[in-house]
Amino acid sequence: MNPEKLKEIIGYAEIGMQWAKEYGLWALLIIFGGWYGLKW
Repeated sequence: MNPEKLKEIIGYAEIGMQWAKEYGLWALLIIFGGWYGLKW
């Protein structure tokens, strides 16, 4: 895995953590589920 990709993933993780605090875990699961579905 290249460093750029890793940085991107860490960036998404940090955004995810902020969203989890604001919107709760269910929103996080829905968002990441949708993002995961789009990516692959």
